[in-house]
Amino acid sequence: MPNMTDNQLPGRINALAEKAFHYAEKMHRSDIKGDIADLWHVFTTDRADSLKDYFRQAKYKRAYLGYYLPVYAAKIALILKRSQDEGLIEIDPSGEISMVDIGAGPLTATFGAMLAFQKIDHSTAIDRSESPMRSGRELIREIYPDFKSLKLVSANLFSATRNALHSSPNLAIMAHVLNELAQRESDIERLAEWIARVTSGLAPEGRFLIVEPATRVATRNLMKIRDLLKESGDVEILAPCTGAELCPLLMERGNWCHSEIPWARPKIIAQLDAHLGLDHRSLQYSYLLLGRKPVEGLNEKLRVVSGPMLANEISRRYVCTKDGLLTIAQNQNVGKAAGQLLRGQLIDKKWLTTNHVRLTKEGSRE
Repeated sequence: MPNMTDNQLPGRINALAEKAFHYAEKMHRSDIKGDIADLWHVFTTDRADSLKDYFRQAKYKRAYLGYYLPVYAAKIALILKRSQDEGLIEIDPSGEISMVDIGAGPLTATFGAMLAFQKIDHSTAIDRSESPMRSGRELIREIYPDFKSLKLVSANLFSATRNALHSSPNLAIMAHVLNELAQRESDIERLAEWIARVTSGLAPEGRFLIVEPATRVATRNLMKIRDLLKESGDVEILAPCTGAELCPLLMERGNWCHSEIPWARPKIIAQLDAHLGLDHRSLQYSYLLLGRKPVEGLNEKLRVVSGPMLANEISRRYVCTKDGLLTIAQNQNVGKAAGQLLRGQLIDKKWLTTNHVRLTKEGSRE
């Protein structure tokens, strides 16, 4: 596998944010910062039915393209790169890369994959509404004029995705879609079966990345799907899980498995955050990374699933393992490595030994 360290990714993210903002700014004479603030208010209070509702209004469309799209695309790119660093994605950027962008909206996942891999040879974008996809295509042509092949499919997600899998793509990404589709328990069972079929239709080393907001409801639906997939045995769950038969955090109503990832926040995003009173210095999300074949050694890893807990100079974190929920602990007089771990970070037992961190079986709930 090629070295996945990519020091140029922050620069690519910054360039996308700047270009997307200035592209959106030219779409109308009104104050774009005010439009972004209005859309943020809609997202957090009124909540329209779906993305196509936002794109029917010019001010919301430009607000989404100029602010939310680069933030979400950066999140997807950083998840892909983190997964590469963890040895969970084996897509070689020197070869041909084809993908399916499911529930594409304005092609946010396609932008994220472009950021991560620096090229996509072919992307099939699928959404029930064509207008957001067209807006994304216009922006891609503006920012990535050499983009080789992009196909827009306006149709039912389930049937259109089945057709797109005939070419066995390397990658499928579905971002912020399940929270709209999973309304009932029966929906969750049907989605799990469909997700397994999508994964099985990828290339042998292909990956299906599903990203959701780090909210309790959206994440717990994703965790339910995870358990159904694990029970079926039809696909391999590569992340965030490390082999447990049942998700230990799903067993109590107050818990949900979400992650965070730091990023070099682009200057324009920092300015807009200050205007909105937001803080995007780290990006939070829940996700599943699925594949057709297991990754060797994954069951010996530990995934951090809590924030730091400090009591009596002992720093503790909960970790998910093949044996369920366990605890790592470190005396602050010895070191502070345990407290500095990120929620969602993958570690191994060698890391524990090197940093004098104990693994205990006192796993409990946050």
